[in-house]
Amino acid sequence: MKTGNAPSCENPSGCLVRLYWMLFGNILLLGCAALMMKTGAIAIYGSAYFAVAASIIAARFADIRYFNGQKADASGPATMDDMKKYAATVFAIYLLFFIVLYVAKLKI
Repeated sequence: MKTGNAPSCENPSGCLVRLYWMLFGNILLLGCAALMMKTGAIAIYGSAYFAVAASIIAARFADIRYFNGQKADASGPATMDDMKKYAATVFAIYLLFFIVLYVAKLKI
């Protein structure tokens, strides 16, 4: 049953993809960042960090393309233009976060 403005989720796979790019992927990304800072293994965890970041963007693409992904403000289905904006914004934020972590690790 659909309540309020929340988008319905008819396909369980679509729900899992949506949960991944909204929540679980970001938790994994923070885990990679934490391990990179704790262990100092920038090559290993930095690579994992960027692999997870790419998978989050790919999951958002799959959500829009195959599972009728919705906009965050519930104003309708997301478009590929929304995907391009999302990918550019998220990549810039993740890259900036990685640079800050890298510089912080160098100073420690």
